[in-house]
Amino acid sequence: DNRRWMNFAPYLSANQQELLDRVRAIGTARKESAALRGGQVEVLWVDEELLVYSLTATSGEVAVVAMNKGWGTRTEVIPAPALEDLGVAQLQGLLQPNRQWSVGPQGLALALGSWEYAVLSSVQP
Repeated sequence: DNRRWMNFAPYLSANQQELLDRVRAIGTARKESAALRGGQVEVLWVDEELLVYSLTATSGEVAVVAMNKGWGTRTEVIPAPALEDLGVAQLQGLLQPNRQWSVGPQGLALALGSWEYAVLSSVQP
């Protein structure tokens, strides 16, 4: 479908506008986070439906990206010793600022809905 003319606002369909809004939000999150722009990557969890990885900037800022490509809600406690070592107790959603996830002795308590993704950032005490 790469031969079709590109649409611009106000001629975008609802799906195209939603995709544009999501890409803009991710771009803004990346712009505001040193960890997302160039952090050290560590895979925390990977299976057929769930991928979780962290990015740690030299400044100590941590970002976690989690993606559930399953059809059901996924709840896991993700072992994340690197987060504990850095003193991270909570992560806040960069795309959903009203959501927070906690990091305890067992790891990161994560719950994602069907086909949901989250970009999380360390909350400064």
